[in-house]
Amino acid sequence: MGGTYSAADSQRFVVPSCKLKGRVQALDLGGYDELSKILVYDPPFHGLSRVLDVKGAKIKDLTLLALSPDGYKLAVLNDESIYLFDLPRQ
Repeated sequence: MGGTYSAADSQRFVVPSCKLKGRVQALDLGGYDELSKILVYDPPFHGLSRVLDVKGAKIKDLTLLALSPDGYKLAVLNDESIYLFDLPRQ
């Protein structure tokens, strides 16, 4: 799920932040990544602009993300569900 996702018409980009869940070393279970935060970066890029907590939805592993051209909506495809997040204005 990692990587950087940029908006086509703006300079905004987002980075998903995941948390490892379900790992049990004693049972040799590797666990899975679950989306926990969305890191938002806006120009002039002197640092992180915002950190958004993802609550409610359990978005795991193998997902696809897309940022709208203006950078204010993030779509996440997880299995057969689509989640849409409104991102704050700059």
